[in-house]
Amino acid sequence: RVAVLKGLVRDSQLYSLKSQINPHFLFNSLNSISSLTMISPEKAQDMIIKLSEFLRYSLSNKDEKLTSLRDEIANLTRYLDIEKVRFGKRLNVVNHTSEKCFDLKLPGLILQPLMENAIKYGVHESIDQTDIELTCTCSEKNLRVSIRNRFDAEFHYKKGAGIGIQNIRSRLKIMYGRDDLLSVVRTGNVFEVVVTFPQI
Repeated sequence: RVAVLKGLVRDSQLYSLKSQINPHFLFNSLNSISSLTMISPEKAQDMIIKLSEFLRYSLSNKDEKLTSLRDEIANLTRYLDIEKVRFGKRLNVVNHTSEKCFDLKLPGLILQPLMENAIKYGVHESIDQTDIELTCTCSEKNLRVSIRNRFDAEFHYKKGAGIGIQNIRSRLKIMYGRDDLLSVVRTGNVFEVVVTFPQI
């Protein structure tokens, strides 16, 4: 009974954490669509289609389960397609992912909040093209994902609730029982988040 109760509590905590992501993203996307309906109805329509595809994937991952890196990157691409409607050529993602890592496992819907942070701080206030680097490497025991972006150190960003990073830390702690799997490094005007996913 204790084991069953612990499992139910764990599932409840994970469901609560995951449910924080979609409303936040949906709110931002709907605001963008609202703006586009006035200036570019075609882009607004395209964004609605891409958003529906993204949400369909989210619903198929409503339970906390591991998915393949291949599927998670495909979903990340859907998200980036939505953001490119908004930011155009200002957003450029450079993907360095080894094909041998595609079948390795990680929690579903865990990379999108990290990419959203990189866009918020790297692209949002920039008028030039901004590169965001996604690097995925792996070994038999671990999958390692890094997201790097440059930012303007002199710009005063509005501090948000920090849901993305906190959310991921909590999910990793609950799923893997470790609190050393996510690191955030700032070097000069480069911000990097590195997440390690044990292959158990």
